[in-house]
Amino acid sequence: MKNKRELLLLHLENHFLSNKLGSILMNSMEGCPCENPHQNKSRNLTLRILDIEGEVTPSSLSQYLELNKSSVTSLIDSLEKEGLVLRKPDPDDRRQCFISLAPGGRQHLEVFDEFMDLISERIESLLSESEYEELFSSLSKVVELERRIETRLLEEQKKGNK
Repeated sequence: MKNKRELLLLHLENHFLSNKLGSILMNSMEGCPCENPHQNKSRNLTLRILDIEGEVTPSSLSQYLELNKSSVTSLIDSLEKEGLVLRKPDPDDRRQCFISLAPGGRQHLEVFDEFMDLISERIESLLSESEYEELFSSLSKVVELERRIETRLLEEQKKGNK
Protein backbone atom coordinates (compact mmCIF):
# COMPACT_ATOMS: atom_id res chain seq x y z
CA MET A 1 0.00 0.00 0.00
CA LYS A 2 1.23 3.47 -0.86
CA ASN A 3 2.29 5.92 1.81
CA LYS A 4 -0.87 7.62 3.13
CA ARG A 5 0.77 11.03 2.92
CA GLU A 6 1.39 10.49 -0.82
CA LEU A 7 -2.36 10.29 -1.41
CA LEU A 8 -2.94 13.64 0.25
CA LEU A 9 0.02 15.22 -1.55
CA LEU A 10 -1.31 13.96 -4.89
CA HIS A 11 -4.75 15.34 -4.03
CA LEU A 12 -3.22 18.71 -3.14
CA GLU A 13 -1.12 18.77 -6.31
CA ASN A 14 -4.17 17.89 -8.40
CA HIS A 15 -6.11 20.70 -6.74
CA PHE A 16 -3.54 23.42 -7.38
CA LEU A 17 -2.72 22.15 -10.90
CA SER A 18 -6.42 22.22 -11.78
CA ASN A 19 -6.62 25.82 -10.55
CA LYS A 20 -3.44 26.78 -12.42
CA LEU A 21 -4.56 25.14 -15.67
CA GLY A 22 -7.99 26.74 -15.33
CA SER A 23 -6.38 30.13 -14.94
CA ILE A 24 -4.04 29.63 -17.92
CA LEU A 25 -6.92 28.40 -20.11
CA MET A 26 -9.24 31.26 -19.08
CA ASN A 27 -6.53 33.82 -19.86
CA SER A 28 -5.87 32.26 -23.27
CA MET A 29 -9.52 32.15 -24.35
CA GLU A 30 -11.50 34.90 -25.99
CA GLY A 31 -15.23 35.30 -25.74
CA CYS A 32 -15.72 34.57 -22.06
CA PRO A 33 -19.38 35.38 -21.26
CA CYS A 34 -18.37 37.10 -18.04
CA GLU A 35 -16.56 40.38 -17.54
CA ASN A 36 -13.76 38.95 -15.41
CA PRO A 37 -13.71 35.14 -15.15
CA HIS A 38 -11.30 35.22 -12.20
CA GLN A 39 -13.45 37.57 -10.13
CA ASN A 40 -16.49 35.50 -11.04
CA LYS A 41 -14.86 32.16 -10.21
CA SER A 42 -16.74 31.77 -6.91
CA ARG A 43 -19.94 32.91 -8.57
CA ASN A 44 -19.68 30.43 -11.45
CA LEU A 45 -18.55 27.63 -9.14
CA THR A 46 -21.49 28.33 -6.81
CA LEU A 47 -23.94 28.08 -9.68
CA ARG A 48 -22.33 24.84 -10.89
CA ILE A 49 -22.44 23.37 -7.35
CA LEU A 50 -26.14 24.20 -7.12
CA ASP A 51 -26.72 22.68 -10.55
CA ILE A 52 -25.07 19.43 -9.42
CA GLU A 53 -26.30 19.26 -5.81
CA GLY A 54 -29.77 20.80 -6.13
CA GLU A 55 -30.09 22.78 -2.95
CA VAL A 56 -27.46 23.27 -0.26
CA THR A 57 -27.09 25.14 3.00
CA PRO A 58 -24.79 28.15 3.19
CA SER A 59 -22.45 26.22 5.50
CA SER A 60 -22.17 23.39 2.93
CA LEU A 61 -21.49 25.98 0.26
CA SER A 62 -18.71 27.50 2.36
CA GLN A 63 -17.08 24.04 2.58
CA TYR A 64 -17.37 23.47 -1.18
CA LEU A 65 -15.96 26.90 -1.99
CA GLU A 66 -13.35 26.94 0.79
CA LEU A 67 -14.61 30.37 1.88
CA ASN A 68 -15.59 31.65 5.30
CA LYS A 69 -19.29 31.92 6.10
CA SER A 70 -19.42 35.72 5.90
CA SER A 71 -17.92 35.67 2.39
CA VAL A 72 -20.45 33.04 1.33
CA THR A 73 -23.29 35.10 2.80
CA SER A 74 -22.16 38.13 0.76
CA LEU A 75 -21.85 35.96 -2.34
CA ILE A 76 -25.35 34.53 -1.85
CA ASP A 77 -26.75 38.03 -1.27
CA SER A 78 -25.30 39.31 -4.56
CA LEU A 79 -26.39 36.21 -6.51
CA GLU A 80 -29.89 36.54 -5.07
CA LYS A 81 -30.08 40.24 -6.05
CA GLU A 82 -29.06 39.28 -9.61
CA GLY A 83 -31.82 36.68 -9.73
CA LEU A 84 -29.39 33.76 -10.03
CA VAL A 85 -30.18 31.90 -6.78
CA LEU A 86 -33.13 31.42 -4.46
CA ARG A 87 -33.20 31.22 -0.67
CA LYS A 88 -35.75 28.90 0.89
CA PRO A 89 -36.26 28.75 4.65
CA ASP A 90 -35.76 25.40 6.37
CA PRO A 91 -39.18 24.40 7.74
CA ASP A 92 -37.49 22.52 10.60
CA ASP A 93 -35.04 25.26 11.65
CA ARG A 94 -35.83 28.97 11.30
CA ARG A 95 -32.13 29.87 11.53
CA GLN A 96 -31.27 27.74 8.51
CA CYS A 97 -32.03 28.14 4.81
CA PHE A 98 -31.44 26.30 1.57
CA ILE A 99 -29.89 27.84 -1.54
CA SER A 100 -30.90 26.67 -5.03
CA LEU A 101 -30.63 27.83 -8.63
CA ALA A 102 -33.13 30.39 -9.86
CA PRO A 103 -34.17 30.37 -13.54
CA GLY A 104 -31.66 33.21 -14.12
CA GLY A 105 -28.91 31.00 -12.71
CA ARG A 106 -29.79 28.23 -15.14
CA GLN A 107 -29.67 30.71 -18.04
CA HIS A 108 -26.27 31.95 -16.86
CA LEU A 109 -24.97 28.39 -16.77
CA GLU A 110 -26.24 27.72 -20.30
CA VAL A 111 -24.19 30.68 -21.59
CA PHE A 112 -21.19 29.70 -19.46
CA ASP A 113 -21.41 26.10 -20.70
CA GLU A 114 -20.85 27.33 -24.25
CA PHE A 115 -17.62 28.92 -23.06
CA MET A 116 -16.70 25.73 -21.20
CA ASP A 117 -17.18 23.82 -24.48
CA LEU A 118 -14.50 26.05 -26.03
CA ILE A 119 -12.16 25.30 -23.13
CA SER A 120 -12.83 21.55 -23.48
CA GLU A 121 -12.04 21.76 -27.18
CA ARG A 122 -8.79 23.55 -26.33
CA ILE A 123 -7.82 20.81 -23.85
CA GLU A 124 -8.71 18.16 -26.42
CA SER A 125 -6.46 19.89 -28.98
CA LEU A 126 -3.50 19.61 -26.58
CA LEU A 127 -3.85 15.85 -26.08
CA SER A 128 -3.92 12.81 -28.29
CA GLU A 129 -7.24 10.99 -28.50
CA SER A 130 -6.02 8.27 -26.12
CA GLU A 131 -4.66 10.85 -23.65
CA TYR A 132 -7.98 12.69 -23.69
CA GLU A 133 -9.87 9.44 -23.07
CA GLU A 134 -7.45 8.57 -20.27
CA LEU A 135 -7.93 11.99 -18.66
CA PHE A 136 -11.71 11.71 -18.91
CA SER A 137 -11.74 8.18 -17.51
CA SER A 138 -9.34 9.04 -14.68
CA LEU A 139 -11.25 12.15 -13.63
CA SER A 140 -14.53 10.23 -13.74
CA LYS A 141 -13.06 7.58 -11.46
CA VAL A 142 -11.64 10.18 -9.04
CA VAL A 143 -15.04 11.87 -8.81
CA GLU A 144 -16.76 8.52 -8.27
CA LEU A 145 -14.35 7.57 -5.46
CA GLU A 146 -14.54 10.99 -3.81
CA ARG A 147 -18.37 10.79 -3.87
CA ARG A 148 -18.09 7.41 -2.16
CA ILE A 149 -15.81 8.90 0.51
CA GLU A 150 -18.20 11.83 0.97
CA THR A 151 -21.17 9.48 1.41
CA ARG A 152 -19.34 7.41 4.02
CA LEU A 153 -18.18 10.48 5.93
CA LEU A 154 -21.71 11.86 6.00
CA GLU A 155 -23.02 8.50 7.21
CA GLU A 156 -20.42 8.51 10.00
CA GLN A 157 -21.42 12.04 10.97
CA LYS A 158 -25.09 11.03 11.15
CA LYS A 159 -24.25 8.04 13.35
CA GLY A 160 -22.12 10.25 15.60
CA ASN A 161 -24.96 12.76 16.03
CA LYS A 162 -27.41 10.12 17.23
